[in-house]
Amino acid sequence: METFEEVFENVDCVIADTARKLRNIALKQVPDVEEAVVGGAKVQNVLYYSGDSTRIVCGIQPSSGRCLFYLHRVTPEDVPEYHLGGKGKHSNHIAFGSPDEVKNAVIKRVIGVSVERLP
Repeated sequence: METFEEVFENVDCVIADTARKLRNIALKQVPDVEEAVVGGAKVQNVLYYSGDSTRIVCGIQPSSGRCLFYLHRVTPEDVPEYHLGGKGKHSNHIAFGSPDEVKNAVIKRVIGVSVERLP
C-alpha cells in the first residue's frame, strides 16, 4: 500500500473517518509535513514527519475496530485528556473509536509538543 486512502479503504467507515480527521489536523500542524506509508501487507502505518523521514511527529494506523494515533516524544503528562497506550521508548498511541472522540485542540497541542521535541 502506498497511500493513506489505500491503508484505510477496507476498514470500517467510522474508523476511516476518524483517521481522516486526525490526518487533516496533522497535515495542518506539522511544519514541512511529509506523509509516508510504512509496514507490510498486514500492518501499515501512515507516518507524518517534518523535514526528513527521521523526524517523525505522529502516525495513524487502523487496528481491530480502532484508529491508533501514534505520538512521538510525548509523555502521559503531556496529554492527560487521553490514555496514552503502548510500551514504545519514543512512541505511544491514543486509541480512537470514532471521530467524535478526537478533541481538535488537544491533538493540535500534543502535535506541537512532538514538533518542539524533534531532534
